Amino acid sequence: MATICRHAALAWLLLACVSCAGDLTEPKPVVQYDVLFVSTTEGSDPYLFRVGLDEAPPAPIAGGTAGHFPVASADGGTIVFTRIDGAGNYVLMILRPSMTAPVEVDGAAGVSPLQPALTADGTRLVFSSNHEDPYGDIYVAKLSGTAITDMRRLTTGGGTDVTPRWSPDGERIAFTSYRTSFPSVWIMSADGLDPKQVTFGGMEFSDYFPSWSPDASQLVFQRIGSTVSRIGIVPSSGGAGTPTFFDLSGSHFSPAWSPDGAYIAIASDDDDIRILSADGTLVKRVEWLGVNRSPAWIRRESPWLRRSLHP
Repeated sequence: MATICRHAALAWLLLACVSCAGDLTEPKPVVQYDVLFVSTTEGSDPYLFRVGLDEAPPAPIAGGTAGHFPVASADGGTIVFTRIDGAGNYVLMILRPSMTAPVEVDGAAGVSPLQPALTADGTRLVFSSNHEDPYGDIYVAKLSGTAITDMRRLTTGGGTDVTPRWSPDGERIAFTSYRTSFPSVWIMSADGLDPKQVTFGGMEFSDYFPSWSPDASQLVFQRIGSTVSRIGIVPSSGGAGTPTFFDLSGSHFSPAWSPDGAYIAIASDDDDIRILSADGTLVKRVEWLGVNRSPAWIRRESPWLRRSLHP
């Protein structure tokens, strides 16, 4: 009987050890993000750069890529941006690791897209365009390879609609609308339904460039007043009088919330990019070349960035 008990105890101990071992998991690697931005020097085209939180200077994307309004997929492997063609129209461009140079997105010719935004998985695009309405509307399309399909106009007849951004789960779109005469931040579903006003612009100020927090509970945005442009945060549930604003000197523009929620990148009236903590504290000022605008975020460990920066 004693032998049986000893064997049972040993078996229980072995099972417990196996169970404990099964609970041990490798720690998840920390994902780091760089700021993707546009820099323009006098007499030159705007070029795309990236910069991290370390002391390294900004680095050109893929050795030198001209463009406007860059955005990246969550894995950093797809960058979409716009360029101006010879006729003065905006065209949509795409860059991926397998490409030696960016190519124009097939299916977007003549649409003149502005302010593109990608879903996290890189499969859907949203952008503003004056293709059918000179004042501008929001469009959505599927992105497959280097082509867009199923392009649909989401907003119609409600005044100018611009600066769209996907929610982290791809279910909603935040944008600026003039439909109440005063530019304000709105939210709608990904199919254009259920529009809801979040901020309330007025005679003395206008709200633009909403960007979602990772949990989608808040939006950071730009409020342009008669003398200054401020960066504010508002619950995505909205409500008049709810925004709070960062205490920053000067004017600041086009905020972008990092995917990990830790930082907010902004452009400033001194032509520099600033990286703030989520509470508005300055973390880094990027003083680089000429005029620096349109901050976005890109995963640092995207493979084609490693290739282009470290051949």
